Amino acid sequence: MTNILQVEINLSNILVLLSLEEKLVWFFENIVSYASYNIESKVNKFNYICSIPNFSLCSEKTGEKIISPTFVIGRKERSELCLWVYPNGDQEDSKEYVSVFLALLKPDKTKIKHRFSILNDMGEEKI
Repeated sequence: MTNILQVEINLSNILVLLSLEEKLVWFFENIVSYASYNIESKVNKFNYICSIPNFSLCSEKTGEKIISPTFVIGRKERSELCLWVYPNGDQEDSKEYVSVFLALLKPDKTKIKHRFSILNDMGEEKI
């Protein structure tokens, strides 16, 4: 699952705030009746801030990305993720925008509800 956030931006520094809600569901072994199961749902909230100093000076061409360090969420069922930030868009039609992707490295599948925010150099949310 990859979502893109594209914004026009003119900042000297940029922070990308990623809010994740990792939703983990466990099925209990006990069958209540007629093949129905007790289900427990747990939501883990996690914030990740990726800082890119002197963002306005980034010289990446359209389609060239900056990859954040890998971060891990979850304890039992760990997910490894990173951000892909394209300062000049990931494609020609987005070259005047910043493209941000949430990349899931491990496992192959997981359910994550996320939100991207762009912060200026004062830490104020722009998007």
